[in-house]
Formats: sequence, C-alpha cells, structure tokens
Amino acid sequence: MTRRIDPAASFDAGGERARRGKPSRKVLDARLADPYFAAPPPKSTGRETFGPAFLEEILAGPEAREVTPPDLAATLTAFTARATSDAITAFLPAGAADLLLCGGGAQNPTLVKALTEACPHLRCLLTDEAGFPARAVEAAAFALLAYLTATGRPGNLPAATGARAPVILGSITPGRTLPRLPLPEA
Repeated sequence: MTRRIDPAASFDAGGERARRGKPSRKVLDARLADPYFAAPPPKSTGRETFGPAFLEEILAGPEAREVTPPDLAATLTAFTARATSDAITAFLPAGAADLLLCGGGAQNPTLVKALTEACPHLRCLLTDEAGFPARAVEAAAFALLAYLTATGRPGNLPAATGARAPVILGSITPGRTLPRLPLPEA
C-alpha cells in the first residue's frame, strides 16, 4: 500500500500533489456515506476516525484500485471540503457570512480553493485576513478558558458539546505568587 503514498513526505506540502490530481467520485461518495456525517451535533472527531485506519480502508477498497497518489490527495482534499460544506449547510443557521480558516490546512492553497468552491455562499478567509493571527488562535482559546475558570464562569456551551449543563472547566492550583483575580459582578 505504501506505493500509493510518498514515504518521504508526511503531508502534501502546499497541496501540490492534490492540485495535480483529480478527485475520485467513487472514493469520495463511498467515504461521505460514513454514518458520522448523518449524526446530528454535538459531535467531534479527529484522527481516531479519519486518520491512518481511514486511509487504510480507502486503499483497501475496490474503488481505489485505479487511483494514483495525486488523485488520492485530490480526493482527500475534496472530501474535507465537501464534508465541511455539507455540515455547514445541514447544521449551521442560515445567514453566516464568513468561514474563518486557521491551522495547517489554511496553509494549503489547494484545500483553501476547494473550501471556497464548496462554500460559495460564504467568504472564506484566513483568520489573519480577519484580523486575528492564525498562530495565536489556540493560545487565545486557552487564555480565554483560563480566564473563565479563574473568574468562576462556565467555559462550555452545552448546545455545542452535548454537556448537560454549563460548568466551570479545569481547576487552578495556586502557587505562592498567584494574584487574586476579581470575581465577576452578579
């Protein structure tokens, strides 16, 4: 199976391989039929569902026999764009104007182009273009969560996470020099 994947490259740098390929409609349709996509939110996934085992399934499937490495990269790129677009259409309220992109995929022009084409009703922007540096998104999220915990405010959204109630997340273990933060006003 490794003959289909370049063992010297851990990812498709700049989406160059995907840009040279054509998505396989058969592989794409088979993968988009995964039950995960029909499940309503709240839900979350990652490499445990769409990681190495997912790729092994694709490569083992009969529809992948004629797929070249560039076609496989193009198919996975199209899969990401379609799954994103389908979820936005199915689960987000109408009226959203922007799709903000950050993380490694935002550095992949082929994926950004595919997302832009799959979501024509949205303006696809890198978070940098929207005024927030992509490299700071995760740090800012953790800072916000820490602030909410430190000030006694819930840090979860039950409608998004499926939690039974809003709760204060995490805990703070004070050291000798931890300043006291003001409590939120009632």
